Amino acid sequence: MNEKKEVGEKAVDFVKERMVVGLGTGTTVHYTISKLGKLVQQGFNIKGIPTSK
Repeated sequence: MNEKKEVGEKAVDFVKERMVVGLGTGTTVHYTISKLGKLVQQGFNIKGIPTSK
């Protein structure tokens, strides 16, 4: 596993139910958003706010 993927996915461990999460940009956050998306599909409830356009 590459380091960016490992770090991006590890960040998800800090996200709690009903949390507002700032979704940044870049290669590392891609993995975070991907893992969060899978959790949301399973019923995990968060609110994502983009930090850029």
